[in-house]
Amino acid sequence: MAGSNRSMIIVTAVNLRTADTATYYPAHSKNGNNVSQRIVLRAVGNIANKSNDGKGETIGMNITAWNKLADVLARSMSEGKEFSATLKMHTYKGRVYFKPADGSKAVPVNMQTAAGLVAVETEKTSFEIEKILFGAEAEKVISREILEEKTRPADWNVAGSPGHTAWLEILKARNAVQYTKGMKKFGYARVVEVEGPGIGAYVENKQSAPATAVVGTAAAVAAAVAAVPPPAPPAEAPAPAPSTAVISGM
Repeated sequence: MAGSNRSMIIVTAVNLRTADTATYYPAHSKNGNNVSQRIVLRAVGNIANKSNDGKGETIGMNITAWNKLADVLARSMSEGKEFSATLKMHTYKGRVYFKPADGSKAVPVNMQTAAGLVAVETEKTSFEIEKILFGAEAEKVISREILEEKTRPADWNVAGSPGHTAWLEILKARNAVQYTKGMKKFGYARVVEVEGPGIGAYVENKQSAPATAVVGTAAAVAAAVAAVPPPAPPAEAPAPAPSTAVISGM
């Protein structure tokens, strides 16, 4: 066959916002093979076009990050956090779920066949972060940390002020925190321990199954995003803000 038989799809997303609390899955092993830590978040973006009476459309997407980048995002990605990213797209077969009108938990859809009940599946798409550029935090998060949680000085963003100096020390301490087993929350992310048949502890320095081999599988991506429901979209499009850091996957 003439030409190339290899393809590449790179997605660039600009000025997205995290829509909800991210979910952190600690490193573990599956059937004796190491699986690195990952974080799954729901992102939303407001796209300017003529739809919705000229207000544009709101899109949502599941985004996953692995390895040390997952730890960085757990410490940094508060609800409503703005970011831009280069993403790798994955497609996979995933279960179809039905969400009852009463708001109760979604349930998987099955179809009766001559061979019995068969799970209904469809092709789904997810995205893995390759590089990320952090932007502004949501005002409600800043206000909550100042007024309610008392974890952020009121003058945190006034250069040279005592609060700014204290805030830099708070960030330094936050970035030094490592996940330890039993945590219910890691940074801004809620923690979900992976359970089930064949699940065991992550073995440090084990060479048999590098995390990169896991990242590339459709099954791993499907498992990472399967439990993330789409939240309600934001009422207004996020305003662009100066970027503060560029981080690549590790």
